[in-house]
Amino acid sequence: MIVAGIGCRKGTSAAEVRAALARALDDSGLGPDALTLLATSAAKLGEAGIREAADALGLALKGVEQAALEAA
Repeated sequence: MIVAGIGCRKGTSAAEVRAALARALDDSGLGPDALTLLATSAAKLGEAGIREAADALGLALKGVEQAALEAA
């Protein structure tokens, strides 16, 4: 299972999110089918660009609470 954690500035487009994911996967020698889940902070779940990118890629999007991120 490969999960991509997504963080971005408010208003980042889905195209920008998808391009960043493609670069990260390429840099890791992985194809787009390698991803099984996208994750972001719970506070970012409302960001349209992140949601639209997940939808376009056919991936579920999980929100992670801030306390869990800080503990990691």
